[in-house]
Amino acid sequence: MAAARILAGPLRAGTAGTRELSRVQRRRELPPAIAQKAQQTEHTLISATLDGTLDEHRLPLVLRLLRRVPPLRTVTGCLGAIGVRPEHAPGFARPGGAPVRRGARSRRG
Repeated sequence: MAAARILAGPLRAGTAGTRELSRVQRRRELPPAIAQKAQQTEHTLISATLDGTLDEHRLPLVLRLLRRVPPLRTVTGCLGAIGVRPEHAPGFARPGGAPVRRGARSRRG
């Protein structure tokens, strides 16, 4: 979505260049980097658990927080599902140019 939103106007006008492409690249670098770091951390914790080297009485800070503050589990789930930088389709890409309803629940059952 970031690419569509950033490049649509310049592509239509025939003026897209390296400046716009660099903007798209900068916009898209952070979310995968964060997701990969989270996956590495999860892998380390799971490996330690499966290997039997994780001491139940000395859990890493992240696990202690998740255990003691249940709402954090919801936050981590949302970050995994939605991402750190959710993108929405630009108005021209939605049927009828409908605006994005942020925070609205889906009407599907």
